[in-house]
Amino acid sequence: MSVNAQSPDQIQYADLSDEKLKKSAGLIQIKGEHLGNKLNVDPEAIYENIRHSITLGLPQIFPHPLAPYKVAIIGGGPSLEYFVEDIRERFWRGDKIIALNNAYNWLIDNNIRPSAIVMADSRDFMARFVERDVPTCKYFIASQCAPEVFAKVMDRETYIWHCCNDETEVEILDEYYLGTNYVPIAGGSTVALRAIGLLRTLGYQYMDLFGVDSCYMDGKHHAYEQPENDDFETKKVVYAGQTFICAQWMVKQYRDFLGFLSRDGNQFFINVHGDGLLAYALRVNAQVCIDELDQQAKGE
Repeated sequence: MSVNAQSPDQIQYADLSDEKLKKSAGLIQIKGEHLGNKLNVDPEAIYENIRHSITLGLPQIFPHPLAPYKVAIIGGGPSLEYFVEDIRERFWRGDKIIALNNAYNWLIDNNIRPSAIVMADSRDFMARFVERDVPTCKYFIASQCAPEVFAKVMDRETYIWHCCNDETEVEILDEYYLGTNYVPIAGGSTVALRAIGLLRTLGYQYMDLFGVDSCYMDGKHHAYEQPENDDFETKKVVYAGQTFICAQWMVKQYRDFLGFLSRDGNQFFINVHGDGLLAYALRVNAQVCIDELDQQAKGE
């Protein structure tokens, strides 16, 4: 379903060249409109990653005019295996296929050429996800990613972008880029949410999400083997009569996703495919989800 029921010509899209909007888009995390992120890497290590990456001379992401293409954002969730042919058809009709993390390799293994990959995780093992080079693919790598990741993609069409999770990160970027020569990318606590903000900054309005489930399905956390996620603790999440098994980061992604849509949902059209938590939440009703989260927050 489409989150925004208006026709394209009725929507008033924000001017992403506006300096105030560009800054507030990233700093919104600092102001606390998203729940505080529990980082999987020590903040000091992230700061060092940023200090390293911004000196590599890579081009940055800046706002683009509206683009005519549709994009398919490919996460690694377990529902992904049911959409191989759908994604392949979208590729052949000209949609942009945007991989998140290791979904890049899933696409390659299924003979689907990724148009781009988006990465935001700061851990060094992420480098193994980009060992294979895909000609014409663009590599959108967050400045907080590890040096090992950048070492793999320096000879490719690579662009750097910035999460701006806290004030220290902003200070580092302000000092290097003289305060105004960069654009924070909004979104939330996961690469899937940041990819939405990044692609909207690049001018894309119409986005289909595959494998962005935010829950386990049939006991699996991904559509492929990813041992780094095998030991995560899980909990039951019940929403509108449906029970989902989720790791804590999945619950956080669910909350951030709804908050992101409530604030910026008039900027884009989104379909979430599959039967995961995010798709179910949208089918039930996005506003009801937000109201329920507000009630839960008051009771905590």
